[in-house]
Amino acid sequence: MEVAGIAIAVFNEVFVIGKFIGQVLVDAAHQDDSFRKLDSDLKFQQTLLSTFGKRFLESGFINEIEDTLKDQITTILQELKSLVGEYGRLAARYDKEYSEALKEVDKWWEVGIGSSGKQKGAGEPKLIQLESIEIPEPTNPPKHERKRAWSGWCFPRAQLSQKFASLEWALFNKDKLESLVRDYKDLVGKLMEVTKLTLLTWAPFSTNLDTLRDFQRKDAKTLGMSKITTARMFIVKPSEGEAVELDSKLITTVSEPQGHTNSPKAAASLIGEGNMRNGKYNNQNILIEYKHDPEPQETTSKPEITKGRIQFLSKLLGVECRDGEPTESNNFTLRCLGYFHEPEERRYGLAFAFPHGREKPMSLHTVISSLKKESRPTLGQRFTIAHSIGYTLMEWFLVGWVHKSINSKNILFFHQEHQGLDFDSPYLCGFEYSRPGREESNEIVKSKGVHWDLYRHPARQGLPTEAFEKIHDIYAFGVLLLELGLWQLAPKLIDPAVKANPGGIKEILVKNAGERLGHFMGQKYRDAVLLCLNSSLAVDSKLIATFGEQVVSVLEEGRKL
Repeated sequence: MEVAGIAIAVFNEVFVIGKFIGQVLVDAAHQDDSFRKLDSDLKFQQTLLSTFGKRFLESGFINEIEDTLKDQITTILQELKSLVGEYGRLAARYDKEYSEALKEVDKWWEVGIGSSGKQKGAGEPKLIQLESIEIPEPTNPPKHERKRAWSGWCFPRAQLSQKFASLEWALFNKDKLESLVRDYKDLVGKLMEVTKLTLLTWAPFSTNLDTLRDFQRKDAKTLGMSKITTARMFIVKPSEGEAVELDSKLITTVSEPQGHTNSPKAAASLIGEGNMRNGKYNNQNILIEYKHDPEPQETTSKPEITKGRIQFLSKLLGVECRDGEPTESNNFTLRCLGYFHEPEERRYGLAFAFPHGREKPMSLHTVISSLKKESRPTLGQRFTIAHSIGYTLMEWFLVGWVHKSINSKNILFFHQEHQGLDFDSPYLCGFEYSRPGREESNEIVKSKGVHWDLYRHPARQGLPTEAFEKIHDIYAFGVLLLELGLWQLAPKLIDPAVKANPGGIKEILVKNAGERLGHFMGQKYRDAVLLCLNSSLAVDSKLIATFGEQVVSVLEEGRKL
């Protein structure tokens, strides 16, 4: 069998065994409410697998994708098979319906590959009928039996509880099941991330408006992709949706601690980079991000181009997940309420809502430079910050845009009401220069000082020698990771004598990462940072996939610390 055939065979086996485990959890939950969450979690993972099976395998789409992505999918499915293998043996032994389904799986393996492990050329296995194995309603035992021990519980169909040997029952210990469902969920989550990456980097899908609309209608919500799919539809057809223009008279800036003024023109507390302010819109807390009209000598762009980009950006950043959608997709950018214009100040503004129940934003730059040791994020939280921003940047790439302003002043945390900073939810801000990834810009980006320049790729400092690309955002992300890992701002790492030398700056950053970072964050984190700083991930066509696999996934593993 080809890789796609192996993926189908493994999927069939995993899906059938998952159904069997689900049946056990249905009955366990009927007897003990503490099992209901496990039952619910597994059912949702089975729904994701079913959707994946129809979208990728049943349709034959897996035959169209790159071999590296096929390999990733097959590897994850093999890990799932290994995870549930012990339960498969029980399913085959004790449950007639499942044993028949598993016999078909075994037959595909035998015919397709055989005992020698070599391909026999017997054709591809067929995807199992995903609706053919239904989970029946649990048997209702008499009321006086509801609190009986495990060995007395009533399982429908095969009366499994009476047949399991004591060693087999150990597999259905609650702690064992909790561990199983947790690991199952993690692996299915990885599969969904590869699914997202595969779909949004495949041009016939990501550039076809009708295909995107069909996916949005059928599967996007289930797979946690409705937000990024809508954003992608805006890219394909910019006239989709409408930008919301806010009345600038209803917007006020907020100063700390004196209170608020009556106009966004007045001085207010700076947040992060100099163009962000705290504000109010109709008494709602907002973050204001300004975009000043460029001076005539700074650009060849016409004013209407600047307005069009702001309108589009406000629409793109205003997309929300659909109700009930279980996803972290791009949840680490603030929701844009709309844009406003102040012609007398020659500027536009974007208004962002604060996260629910949060207040008083603070930048990562301020956190690193001012918080005492006891108030700093833990090691696990630092990995969470790194992963969340990396994940958000990767999704920004998948939408088709570059950020152009990645730095610690554009990463914000919010205080929880009457509590400290919420380090588990960092937000990527600072979209002043963001644009479509393949659009050339005539705008000259002014230096905002040493801190700003240290994040800029050597080829982008001074008069840029290259158009801005995703790899330049990744370089800036590498500098951010270095600061986060060493808990030291980049300017502190640079001798004043070399600050004007872009090549020298990069060498010092790379040296600090190579020699010091491993002691603080571990070897894998260090290696991920070096990949970013050395721009050595991959060519552009595979850059997003490589960034996701070799950087973002590594950072996710560190979250468990």
